[in-house]
Amino acid sequence: MDKEQDLQMPAREITIKIGVNDYKIKFPTNGQLIDMESLKIQMTSGTNKDMLFGSTAAREAYLINEAIATFQILIPQLNKDLNVKSLLDLDPLQSKSVSKAYEQYYDWMEKWRKVLNQEDKADDAKTGNPQVG
Repeated sequence: MDKEQDLQMPAREITIKIGVNDYKIKFPTNGQLIDMESLKIQMTSGTNKDMLFGSTAAREAYLINEAIATFQILIPQLNKDLNVKSLLDLDPLQSKSVSKAYEQYYDWMEKWRKVLNQEDKADDAKTGNPQVG
């Protein structure tokens, strides 16, 4: 059997821990995915991709931007639970559990991307249509 055919469907939701609280995150909707990407760009005035290829501090800022934008959309009560007006008000030490939780979320989404890409390839093979993008 082909290695890609062995992909298992990931769970539709995961539970992550931030601070003392557990949060269930459901697979994001298209709207949530768009909102997250828009917020990432907005929070960095469009420099988020440049940060990825910058210094170590810039890359760390890129990752925390990814985490904050993601959880602002997917866990709207997080600010209240962490007792801050904005997740941007957290210092790097306070953000450690946010970053760890984001790693779990990212790994989960990577599993979904593999499954979704595999389904795209299978559909393209059935229809004879080349994959775009």
